[in-house]
Amino acid sequence: MKRLFPYSFFVVFLTVFITASGYSQDHIYKKKYKDTIYCTIVDDKVVEVFYKLYNSDDTTIYSIHTSSIEGYSLESERGKKSEAELQLEEKIKQLEDFINYKPKYLLAISAGAGQQYGRLGIKIQAGYNNSGVVAAIGVLKSMPSYQIGGQLAYNNMYLTYTYGTAGEFKTDMEEMDTFNAHSIMAGYLMSVFEDKVLFNFSLGYAIIETDQVPGYIADNLHDGIVLSLGAGFWLFDAGGH
Repeated sequence: MKRLFPYSFFVVFLTVFITASGYSQDHIYKKKYKDTIYCTIVDDKVVEVFYKLYNSDDTTIYSIHTSSIEGYSLESERGKKSEAELQLEEKIKQLEDFINYKPKYLLAISAGAGQQYGRLGIKIQAGYNNSGVVAAIGVLKSMPSYQIGGQLAYNNMYLTYTYGTAGEFKTDMEEMDTFNAHSIMAGYLMSVFEDKVLFNFSLGYAIIETDQVPGYIADNLHDGIVLSLGAGFWLFDAGGH
C-alpha cells in the first residue's frame, strides 16, 4: 500500500500539468495604466483581439480594440506585436474595407457639377447596391436643367445612362434656350466617414439631340466628352460589408 501513494501522486500531478498546459498563458499589454492581461488569445481580427482569461473558470470570450493596447505576446510563439505593427495592420484593413466597400443604399443625395448634375445641381439616386435610377435638377447659367436615367454598378464602379439638358443656344429672337443630349458615363463611387459621405466621379460621352435646335445652330454643335464630380450623403444605407 505504501508504494501506491507516490504513484498516485505522480498520476494526479501529470494530469493537472497536461490540463494546464493545454491553455497557454499569453500577455496583452494595455496602454492605460500599463496593465497586463494574462490570458489565452483565441483570435486576432486586426482591429480587435479576442481572448479568454488565463487559469479561470470564466469561459467568456472577451475582446479589446488594438488602439487600446501596445501589443501582445504569445507563449507558444514567444513573439510580440509592436504598436507600430498593430497600427499598420489596422490601416491596411481599413484600406481594404474602403476599396472593397459595397454600398447597399436605398436613397442617396449629392450635389455636384457636370453632365449628370445638369451642369450644376442636385442628384438623387434610388436603388440597391449602387444600381437603380438617377435624377437631377440644376441650373445651366440662369436656366433650369435636368437629367434622368438609370445606373448599373459593380461594387464601387458604375455605368450610367442619362437624358437631359446638355447646353444652351441663342434663338433668332435673341433669347436663350437649351438643348438635350444622351449621355453614357462610367464612374467610381467612394464612401468615407463611417460610410455616411459619398464622393463620385464619372467620365463619358454625350450625343447631342440636334433636332431640337435650328439647323444653323446644330451645325456648330458637336458630340463630345463630358464629366461629372459630386459629393453627398446616404439618406438610408442598408450596409455593404
